[in-house]
Amino acid sequence: MGSRASAGGTAEALSHAPVDGEKLSHGLYHEKQLRSLCAVHCMNNLVQGPYFDEVYLVEVAHGLDAQKRVALGGAWLEGQASGNAREDGFSVQVIQEALSRQGLSCIPISAESARGALTEPCTEKGFILNRNEHWFALRRLGSFWFDFNSTQPVPELLSKTELSNFLEEKVRLGYSIFPVRGNYPPADIETRPRDLQAAVDACRAHYCALGHIQCEITPSAAGFAQSAAGYAQSPAGYAQSDAEYVQSAAVFAQCDDDLTAPLLAYGDCPPAITSDVKPALFSFDSRVLSTILFIAGTTIGGGTLSLPAAASAPGFVPAAGALMTCSLVLFLESCLMVEVTVRMKAEGSAREGEPVSFQQMAERTLGKIGGTVIGLVYQSYSYAAILAYCAGIGDVVSLLVKGALTIAQGQVVAVFGIWVVILLMGKKGISNVNEKLNYVFLTLMALIIFVGLGQANLTELLGTSHWMKTPNAAGILLFNLVFHDVLPLVCHSLDYDVRKINTACFFGALIPLCACLMYMAAALGDASGSTFVDPIMHIMQSGTAQGKVVQVWALLAIGTSFIGCGMAQAEYEASLMRQFMAPRWKNFTSEFGKKFKSLWDKYLLDQLAFASVLLPPLAVSLIFLALGQSGMAYKAADLAGAFGVSILYGILPPVMTFILRSQQAAKKPEKAVPTTPGGPLLLFGLFLFGVTVTVREALTYIV
Repeated sequence: MGSRASAGGTAEALSHAPVDGEKLSHGLYHEKQLRSLCAVHCMNNLVQGPYFDEVYLVEVAHGLDAQKRVALGGAWLEGQASGNAREDGFSVQVIQEALSRQGLSCIPISAESARGALTEPCTEKGFILNRNEHWFALRRLGSFWFDFNSTQPVPELLSKTELSNFLEEKVRLGYSIFPVRGNYPPADIETRPRDLQAAVDACRAHYCALGHIQCEITPSAAGFAQSAAGYAQSPAGYAQSDAEYVQSAAVFAQCDDDLTAPLLAYGDCPPAITSDVKPALFSFDSRVLSTILFIAGTTIGGGTLSLPAAASAPGFVPAAGALMTCSLVLFLESCLMVEVTVRMKAEGSAREGEPVSFQQMAERTLGKIGGTVIGLVYQSYSYAAILAYCAGIGDVVSLLVKGALTIAQGQVVAVFGIWVVILLMGKKGISNVNEKLNYVFLTLMALIIFVGLGQANLTELLGTSHWMKTPNAAGILLFNLVFHDVLPLVCHSLDYDVRKINTACFFGALIPLCACLMYMAAALGDASGSTFVDPIMHIMQSGTAQGKVVQVWALLAIGTSFIGCGMAQAEYEASLMRQFMAPRWKNFTSEFGKKFKSLWDKYLLDQLAFASVLLPPLAVSLIFLALGQSGMAYKAADLAGAFGVSILYGILPPVMTFILRSQQAAKKPEKAVPTTPGGPLLLFGLFLFGVTVTVREALTYIV
């Protein structure tokens, strides 16, 4: 923003006006509360310098008063009190005008142009907030967010998750929130990464000492944390202890292993690659618990219906052993994916502010062509899963209406019914409904398991054991246990803390494993031997009350998974369409072109994305039905597991991990990020497992 000369001669007045701000020893500029000048403090903290003061804002207020007087045709009496400059502070109009004169726009969060600020706050540069006439600023410096509230002696560090939760809470409490966009003046600390990291450590240690946040303070940081507590008790001692503050902060910022996890918990600037560290196995807090439930709820879905059919041939005991083996393998594969993600973050090859997608991992380790190929494999896997849900939902709908609709008609009604509901409710509305339906589905599943286990015939359950038939079930078992699609979000939400992520993955995978084991026991224990292939279909066709409950549960199982998977894939297709159209909109300069673009953004894009996701699987399923091919749901799920899961989450993670470890070792860095235990032997074993499943499945189609 530079000089204030454009503000009508206010620069000279400002140069003589006192400010209460100070540039802290680590480089952050922070003004603390003085009288009712929180608006001044808020704006200066936002732009990281003494750019505004009371005199300047009073002049802006008087200018707005004059404009209002002109607009009212002199009806406003000269002696009437100003509504823009009051004893308790300044109006929002003054703040907006002052910022606009310096090239910044202060936008109400309710404005159309600010619609995405709450859903993706990390993409913004800064916010100002107000409630009960108190103003304060949130500002991003580098990739770190700070709460520069002038009532606090030290800025408070906010992780990305905390930023989102913070803003949501302030909305609920009635705060006015304004994203501030435009040309911010350069903040010197952003050009000095080490000083910025020292500032992060200093702020974190201060609030650790106060007990406001939970953190691990190593002995090297303990002295700093103790002195930081004194700052809050005696702000006057702030400057006096400044030398001790920065000296301790420098010690706290050293890249020793004990500080790796705390540093990873904030922002997108993880530590430099440190020595091979084996992190503690588990780490719990409230976010980890919620992530565990998220993983478990995402894993258990429509594929569950295919489990009893897959397990009926080998029997419960062999199938249970295979299920536990697959669960362990997938957990270890997730640990490798987490390692790759954190390594990419540490070396700076991941995109700032975004989760590290699987395709990004593939491009980093296998090159651009490899990433493209993996993207196509992932697309095929997603469409195979949607095809399984599309085919399965027709069977259930036909049973629910007692044959009034054929299976093909049931598929058409269900698919277009879901599409219409999404159209009417919108993506956010249907997501909320889908989440609640998922709770109903899980409750009914627990009820079915409870009743089924009570009625289970142990002789039937344990009587069949055909171990040689177990490999035939591998695809279905993998399809039911995979949760790796959500790993990028899990890593992002847990701030790339390896211990927390691995804890969430372990217990998030353990819950579905236990549920699937009990569900298989309940379904197979109710079976009558070898007279049918699919125990669940047998129960649904029984005509009993239990059969009706299972029908409703099956509809919810497939429906919620269909909606969730379909919407996720539609978002991906929409992003591809946006990329395709972005360079072409410059040709739509006519009035009609502008209207078409508006229609495209508001309506056509989403509907084309849904059409591309829902219609191809429906067409394939209907063609196979017309050709007399039944059981398409089971076959599609088996394909998704045996090819999609085994390639994407069986073969590739050890390959990517091996490549990344080798490349980083060749550079001989001083230290390296936490490494998954097991070494090359583990990588080879997991790779061999994925290859075996894939090749065996391919041979069944060739031979």
